[in-house]
Amino acid sequence: LSGKDKKLLKRGEARVAEDKELGITYGETDNKGREETPMDKRLEGFSLSLTGRGVINDDGGDRRDRDVVIKGISISAQDKPLLVNADLTLVHGRRYGLIGANGRGKSTLLRFLAARRLPVPSTLDILLVEQEVTASEQRSVLEDVLSADTRRTVLLKEEEELFSALEEEEEKSDMEATVAKLTAVAEELEAIGSDSAEARAQSILSGLGFTDVMIEDSTSKLSGGWRMRVSLARAL
Repeated sequence: LSGKDKKLLKRGEARVAEDKELGITYGETDNKGREETPMDKRLEGFSLSLTGRGVINDDGGDRRDRDVVIKGISISAQDKPLLVNADLTLVHGRRYGLIGANGRGKSTLLRFLAARRLPVPSTLDILLVEQEVTASEQRSVLEDVLSADTRRTVLLKEEEELFSALEEEEEKSDMEATVAKLTAVAEELEAIGSDSAEARAQSILSGLGFTDVMIEDSTSKLSGGWRMRVSLARAL
């Protein structure tokens, strides 16, 4: 292994160990058909408080309206303060880097932002690419990328359940109610471009260097570097 591959392997092993300790699994769904995200698991044990307030303007008419300004952020881990009364300002159009020693709360701050536990404009998309995705034998690379669109996943599951319910219902009133729900779900799926999601995901993966065979294979067959590209594709 090259030096880079050894670093990726070590990082991946650390991630797997963290997932095991937190009881995180991938590809499982809750009782509503939503895929369980490891984000909430990784934020367990951390406390967040805001002594100030976030400045939010969702009008989108001015570049400054898409800035993030949050005052008085305090984050602790098991009574250990990581950030105390910190202010965060992100100006739209600029690039930022977080610099600091290990264990000072950089990743945790980003996770709170990605989980929208901090006040940010609803018009902003937050995409967090932490490390390479965890290897899985159950899902193909394409399925892994598609699962990142949690709203689409929930709607498809709901649509499937409504079709099943429609076949079992006998009362006309019940059928009409189910059809109305089914129509609403179908309209939302169309609005988010569900039918073209697979083609878009394949295009993104191809642009990142994945071959057709790699796209259909499971992520367990990929090296750490390629799994990092899967994480990037999920964000895109």
